[in-house]
Amino acid sequence: MMLVRSRAALSSLQRTAPALPAWNRRGVKMATFSDPNFDFKGYLDNRPRYPDILYNKILAFHRGGHGAVLDLGCGPGLSVFPLSAHFDRIIGTDPSEGMIREAQGAWSAWKQTQRDSPHLAQIERTKAEFSVDSAEELRTVQDASVDLVVAATAAHWFDMDKVWPQLSRVLRPKGTVAFWCYGANYLPAHPSLLAPMCEFMCSQSAKMGPYWPQPGRAINENLLLDIAFPTRGDGAAEAVWDTSSATRVTHKLVKPGLADIAWTRGEAPEETFRMEHVKSFDSLNGYFHSSSAAMRYLNKHPELKVEKPDMIDRHVDTLRADILAQRRDDPRTNKEGLDDDHVRMAWPLGLMMVRKR
Repeated sequence: MMLVRSRAALSSLQRTAPALPAWNRRGVKMATFSDPNFDFKGYLDNRPRYPDILYNKILAFHRGGHGAVLDLGCGPGLSVFPLSAHFDRIIGTDPSEGMIREAQGAWSAWKQTQRDSPHLAQIERTKAEFSVDSAEELRTVQDASVDLVVAATAAHWFDMDKVWPQLSRVLRPKGTVAFWCYGANYLPAHPSLLAPMCEFMCSQSAKMGPYWPQPGRAINENLLLDIAFPTRGDGAAEAVWDTSSATRVTHKLVKPGLADIAWTRGEAPEETFRMEHVKSFDSLNGYFHSSSAAMRYLNKHPELKVEKPDMIDRHVDTLRADILAQRRDDPRTNKEGLDDDHVRMAWPLGLMMVRKR
């Protein structure tokens, strides 16, 4: 069950999920978005995308204007593009020059995939601009110039003591801050295989856990519950922020950092606040290879880099065999009729929102 928590329900929870990198399974950088030969539609089709339910919750929460949306840590901008149907201007900032170089090309390519959108006219009117900047400084963003500030699986690296003052400066009255992320993935049709799914993508894994960069990974896995809102009762914060509006929407967790997947076994109502994507096993292999933990582990154990197949290859082969065995034994595990080379993955989502006065 999706959890929606207002400020009144948050105090006990505040202690108080990139996008995937553009690399294939062997570390060869993909063609840039601005390359005319780059298959942007194929790229979009083979990466998880945030679902409509997330954007709809943000738009329903937002009570300010629809002039400009600012995306912090935007990467190539893919997470903010869907909001172009509702805002006149997109502003993306990222500390990485490489990401910003890709963003304009990604914007142009993404628009080409929206030719059948009912919002096409608004999308084509929307202006987009991108700059190298950090969330803690926002040197390129003017005072009171944006209506919505978002960050998609980026806030886990922010210094919030510096970010909140910047957001109060750049947001217009009644503007909204909306940060979201996704946590460690699972297989909705194969809940018994949670442990092998977590082995390479979860910081609680005994083998790979110590190699995840922290505290960022743990903050993401805990769906941003560790990032505090401006303090209620603090006079200075209350003067700027409507702290009573502070709201979280999260996929239920069974414990900090681990999604509750009882719904996949029919033991609880369906958990709707999740991201899903059908991936090939080769793509899953690349996803595991692309993790920063796997890269750090292999750098620590260089002798394993030359293994063919390597430890991740073997792990995915075993996982695939287990999935196919379950499908043979119980056809209910493959109700959508996926072929033997594909599986559906899910990621728990976390969203935190607050309004400016």
